Amino acid sequence: MDEVIDFDITGGYYPATSNFPPEELWNTIKAGNNMWVRPGNRLEIAGGPVQTSATNVGARIFPSNDSRAEIGGALVSGRLPFASFLRLPGGVLLFLSELTSQQVYVNETALTGVTTSSSSGILRVAIPDGVGGYNVFDAGFDPPSLPSGNVTTPAGGVLNMTGTVMVALSAWRTVTNAISAPSNLIRVTLTAGDIVSIQLPAAVSGQDGWVFGGTETGGDQTLPLRVVRYVRIAPRGTFTATNGSPNITAGVGTFFNQDLRAGDVVTIDAASYTISAVTSQTTVTLTANFAGATGAGKTMVVTTASAEWVAGSLGELIDFDVFKPVKAAGVFEFLNRVFLWGTDGESSSAVTGPGIRLMLADNPEHVGLFGLRSLGGDILNVLPAGDERSNSMFLLTRTTLELLTLTNDVADPYRIRVNYEPGFKTARAGVFYKNVFYGFAQRPFRTRIDGNADVVFGTPVFTDMAAWNPDNVVVMVDPKNEAVLFAHYDGSANTTVIPYMEQMGVWSIPITIVGQITDWAVVGGKMYIIVLSGGNYRVQEWEAGTTGTPNPYFASQYRFSSQRWKVKGYVLTGVVSAFRIYLATYSGVPDVSIAAQASYSATFLFPTSPEIQPEVFTNLAPARGVAIRCDFFTSNLSRFDRVAMRGYPLETRR
Repeated sequence: MDEVIDFDITGGYYPATSNFPPEELWNTIKAGNNMWVRPGNRLEIAGGPVQTSATNVGARIFPSNDSRAEIGGALVSGRLPFASFLRLPGGVLLFLSELTSQQVYVNETALTGVTTSSSSGILRVAIPDGVGGYNVFDAGFDPPSLPSGNVTTPAGGVLNMTGTVMVALSAWRTVTNAISAPSNLIRVTLTAGDIVSIQLPAAVSGQDGWVFGGTETGGDQTLPLRVVRYVRIAPRGTFTATNGSPNITAGVGTFFNQDLRAGDVVTIDAASYTISAVTSQTTVTLTANFAGATGAGKTMVVTTASAEWVAGSLGELIDFDVFKPVKAAGVFEFLNRVFLWGTDGESSSAVTGPGIRLMLADNPEHVGLFGLRSLGGDILNVLPAGDERSNSMFLLTRTTLELLTLTNDVADPYRIRVNYEPGFKTARAGVFYKNVFYGFAQRPFRTRIDGNADVVFGTPVFTDMAAWNPDNVVVMVDPKNEAVLFAHYDGSANTTVIPYMEQMGVWSIPITIVGQITDWAVVGGKMYIIVLSGGNYRVQEWEAGTTGTPNPYFASQYRFSSQRWKVKGYVLTGVVSAFRIYLATYSGVPDVSIAAQASYSATFLFPTSPEIQPEVFTNLAPARGVAIRCDFFTSNLSRFDRVAMRGYPLETRR
């Protein structure tokens, strides 16, 4: 009596099976190329990537809100260069790279003047200039030096300051409110009627202000340093100055009450004047008549800042534990805080180190004393967990995968445990997707925040990945297909991508990409990759092609190994270019990945051929096993739904 066997492929890609797998694995795929496993026993052709532009952007790409950010620079001895990019509120950019003076791009367009630092691993800040460009600086400030001779105590005060105070200056960037640690402290002794004046030192690159600090009056030099005033080197707005008059008038956009004090020395039209009084937000009087040409639209520069104060009138504390960012391998944002990672290398030439430094929330561009240290040594990447309630992040090191959890305990601020050993070869050898970490460290594995490493899930593809060079592996996330992609470059021409279908819990058929995938990012729900081919690093949108990738096919496992079976015919549902049957006999088992070894072959001429083919009758020799293979057109119309094969075991032959 005839039997009908459906070739079920819902178990996904499982090349690691034997030629005759156990019955529970009959529903898997033995071999294939450039196809997606879909729910409901369907296979669809994989769409190819599409290049977004001809710009050679470099090896790194990062998500930046709804844009793509790229940092120039080639692979370093075959590995991905360490680099990072963040866009902060207000459009301020933070970025770094181990490669110096490299161009930064947004959506493959070069940002004029925005390049990485001239020193390896130094954080850069790019601040919008209001006219479509950026002002770019190395982040943070070192403490300035304040010569004692720059501090004087002229008369003219009205607050009757007396006693001894300590004063200092901190460098200030007004746009980001970045403030350095204070300079050396200068001791000043005051008599009634004195004010404190500080001749401002030369500003460093990117600095446009100073923080004037002082202690309370009364002679206690151990009192904490507090803000006396903020000094903008160029006070805001423009004004009118009249020859022969001490009055500065008609301020436009000026904030003289905040930006100037009596006793300040300013430069107007290259001449120096002293402020006598600040009379309003838009008017000021000088101690001498203005000697320049009468005119509007003038600006000034403060060269000496003056102040007087009384006990209880000072502002917030000035922190001494403020440091310019140290050399790092990357920067990331987590729990609304910014961290540097790969810090504290053993030498200034080290590319990465074992440390993580927290940047100050109230003083951007600087780090404080708080730091973390991995257990496994140099950090290759840091991946914050998607569930921020866990306060956790994964650290990829060369020897370990570690879970670092931040606590709210000042005495015990963080905890680290090792989740998996051995470690990683590349920075992109792991991803965090839907509360699960997926990684490749000699083999594929996964782990949850509160779980142990699971290496069993990679069993189906161990044979494919066994020969992979860990130096050439990138692990990515494809949100469109809800897949985690394990990609390996063969070292010469192609990258093989094996997807794990997260929602279905099965592996999908390998996809071949011409060239080397160096990096990836998800922007606006779409995945983008950088492909190195012909010496060029080009951005490509994943699965954006209107036609499929070349040479798509799949082949099933062998079935009916317990007894010989006679195939009488089959019915195919789908749109394929060729259908093949492989018969295994006692003399050998044909390789289903080789089309020429098939025992039967039928071809179809048009990609729009009927989805349900009429039954095809065959006259094939009995076999101890049978497998099928479907080859597909590169048209996206190609797909597979079902093959029903009719036949009978020889024991029931009629």
